[in-house]
Amino acid sequence: MKPPHSDVLIPYTALTGAEGDAQSIDFADTLAGDVLGALLMRVVWAKAADSAGADSVELVTTTLDVAGTPDADAPITFEAEIDRKTRTMVFAKGAARSGEDCVMTATAIYRIVAS
Repeated sequence: MKPPHSDVLIPYTALTGAEGDAQSIDFADTLAGDVLGALLMRVVWAKAADSAGADSVELVTTTLDVAGTPDADAPITFEAEIDRKTRTMVFAKGAARSGEDCVMTATAIYRIVAS
């Protein structure tokens, strides 16, 4: 069963567990960056799985790039899209944004596995 694809909106403080001045947290050295990457990959996977229809997808390769630090006062949004789909592969990408700023990007290739 594939989850439905939808945009996700999460307060940054929910990722860090920080109260008060969350901007003092070093984003690159905290669990928040790992959680953000995992959530972004989940949204990218959901988009790829949706594009495969009744078939399932298996991850072949992925790349995550940190592009900035989230603003503690802005919610984080996730988006994904399909770059290309062949008979056997799905090429997908996504981004995590804090306000208008991109803070992480992901690219992934999935193999389509017939059900």
